[in-house]
Amino acid sequence: MEKIKRREWLTRALAALVALGLLSLGGLVQKVQAGEKHIFINVQTGKAYPDREDISVSEQDSVVWRSGTHEFCITNFTLPDGTPVESPFYRSTLCSTWRKVVSSGPAKPVEGDKEYKYTIEVKKGPDIDPHIRIHP
Repeated sequence: MEKIKRREWLTRALAALVALGLLSLGGLVQKVQAGEKHIFINVQTGKAYPDREDISVSEQDSVVWRSGTHEFCITNFTLPDGTPVESPFYRSTLCSTWRKVVSSGPAKPVEGDKEYKYTIEVKKGPDIDPHIRIHP
């Protein structure tokens, strides 16, 4: 049990370093571009960090999802009430490559704030279901 707590703490610390642009999970130092929001996928715990992210259309924010260990796809966007919707991003395919990274590109314009739930389908791992909020 203690080993799991240490692993979760380390995962959160790594996610914070990635979000601050101080660490690239690909093993190379990489500059984080302005407007990039990084989400780290931890397959062992079945969670994404952070679990909820705010995206601004006017600031042309994008999301970069990273998994250090597994390939994955971002799928099944829904509204909080469960209503299925198209991807809020211009890119239609959000699947990682062998690098285990995928970028959303800019979000489509929205009226007011919109919150979406989505599924991270992990190849050879559990599905994860975090949230994203997009605002003008």
